[in-house]
Amino acid sequence: MKDDLKATIVVVGTEILKGIIQDTNSHWLSKQLTKIGINVRRIVAVPDDPMEISDVMKQSLKLGDIVIVTGGLGFTDDDITLSSVANSLDLGLELNSEAMDMIRRRIGGRDIGRFIKAAYIPRGGKPLYNRVGISPGIYLSLDKKHIFILPGVPAEMKAIYKDYVEPMLQRLAGRYVKTIIVLTNHVIEAEVNEKINLLRQKYPSIYFKTHAEKPVRLSITIEGKSVVEVMEKINLIKNELGKLISIKEIYLEE
Repeated sequence: MKDDLKATIVVVGTEILKGIIQDTNSHWLSKQLTKIGINVRRIVAVPDDPMEISDVMKQSLKLGDIVIVTGGLGFTDDDITLSSVANSLDLGLELNSEAMDMIRRRIGGRDIGRFIKAAYIPRGGKPLYNRVGISPGIYLSLDKKHIFILPGVPAEMKAIYKDYVEPMLQRLAGRYVKTIIVLTNHVIEAEVNEKINLLRQKYPSIYFKTHAEKPVRLSITIEGKSVVEVMEKINLIKNELGKLISIKEIYLEE
């Protein structure tokens, strides 16, 4: 277990920066990472440009322990994520037999020549089976840094994340995180924010966020080294919160 694992999410795709496609991957990933106690420090979107991808990879690896890249794992000329990441790490690409087998499982009797590009992965990388699409994800471990390269199609990205990425990161983080939602009887956000400032100061490791809704909603994210520790903190916060604000309902976020 390592305390305070830090992650960067890199979203690759010129179509995202031009507003043609909306990025939902980074939002979903940041929520999943937070749930397992990993601190997302930065979300970056870059075009399908080798230099841009290379630069952001180098910066991201300096910032923390984990980099998750999505997009650009297809079979067209502008799908350059794997080659760009490989070049940024001075690894180069190699034809991976395990990746080829995974692709064959997904394409049936079709000619693998159309899809072979996805079997060339950064040297030393481990392919991650894609049970929804064709292109495998990739995992790389370098100098105690963890790099995951996932497809940009949301359903494929989510499947690989749940099957491989999350279990691995959960073991690394060794932390448990829960978010409680508090529906208040207050209508002024600033009023609630001021009242809970005492709790922010008292518990700096707990994240409190007010939402400008009527009535005001409050999200509280709590983490610990065990489920028992997290639940104890939740009960403590509930009790203290009830002395500061008027509460309509409290529930655990799914």
